[in-house]
Amino acid sequence: MRCLFNSFACLTALFFLNNVVGQSVDSNSFILTGRIADRDTGIAVLYYTDPEIGNNMASAVLINGRFKFTGKVNRVCDAHLWTDTSNHNFSDRSVVRFLLEPGNIDISYNDGNATIKGSKAQAEKESFEKQNPDLIIPQKQFQDKIDSLYKFLKLRPDSRIREKIDALYAKISFIDARIKPIDLEYIRTHPDSYLSGFLLSTYTRKLPLDTLQVYYSLLSDDVKSSGEGNKIIKYIYPLTDDVDFRNKNPIFGLEYNKSLNEVKSVYDISLNDINGHLVSFKAFEGQYLLIDFWASWCDPCIENFPSWEKLAKDYKSDSIQFISVSLDTDSIRWKETIGKYKLRGIQLSDLKGFHGMLPVYCKVVTSIPRYVLINKEGRIINADAPHPINPELKILLDSVLKKGS
Repeated sequence: MRCLFNSFACLTALFFLNNVVGQSVDSNSFILTGRIADRDTGIAVLYYTDPEIGNNMASAVLINGRFKFTGKVNRVCDAHLWTDTSNHNFSDRSVVRFLLEPGNIDISYNDGNATIKGSKAQAEKESFEKQNPDLIIPQKQFQDKIDSLYKFLKLRPDSRIREKIDALYAKISFIDARIKPIDLEYIRTHPDSYLSGFLLSTYTRKLPLDTLQVYYSLLSDDVKSSGEGNKIIKYIYPLTDDVDFRNKNPIFGLEYNKSLNEVKSVYDISLNDINGHLVSFKAFEGQYLLIDFWASWCDPCIENFPSWEKLAKDYKSDSIQFISVSLDTDSIRWKETIGKYKLRGIQLSDLKGFHGMLPVYCKVVTSIPRYVLINKEGRIINADAPHPINPELKILLDSVLKKGS
């Protein structure tokens, strides 16, 4: 399973967790206060996107059930408030999902129900959802049932429970199909709405890339500049081959765009090894390359290490080079992880993380581990190959070698 911010355990490894203290107030600042009913002590946790440090997780101590967070947000972003830190599920009733914006916001939470005041974007979202109660209410009810069944499944594996979960997911998919055109029509007719940015961000992996680009282009500059707009363009940018679109949306700057446009294959890219020596991918010309994009904070990446090492050993005599590329932005953590797990083979580092030239060229979009298969001409065969722990990867490699022989 990818490190996609899909579990509380993964989040705590990924993001900065701290008690929030007072900060200077400006146009991006927010103050979030509230109360959790029937709780006097403990902590509450807020997960949101900070304009300066990116995805952020902050904690606040509960005093008589009350909490306070301060921070900064770029216009509007999707936020999650954990009222129960023993829960690791984003969709659980104990997690309050809302649209966070600058200013003063207050949340009152009581047994799965939250009242949110102070966010205009959130008020617009709630008003929009009330227009389709026959879809939104059962959708949430089905999700609640799924979360409850998963808790039972953890305690006692049972195929019948799994069947019930699958049946509920099918019902949610049916509802999603009915909600989709409603959402897209709202985006089309409300390009200046931050809610439109939020709605479109929920479809980044559900719409064809060209369709996503069209809807993103409809959004106003303010919405594009919001936290939600930023999520969308960061998803599109590495995946698109549309040079004009990239030039109109140069999220990493025009010079970066120019350099990326000049990359015709991985042979045009170089990275440093663990000794600081610059390694050009042109050195591997004429061989297939399997590139493992990973980072020290990614638990699923580490889980795949043993299978990766075994595969590299099994194909040692074949024309496939196994290359590990760390997306850690901290070289010390990268080197410590290599030493801790005694990693061998070709170990390279891109300290620019997901913004590096290689991950962008290889279409690595914010989720790792990612395994990318490159042909003998230095171009991508498969930008999302199976994980080493999956037997399908060996089948893919054998197929490529057979065709290339």
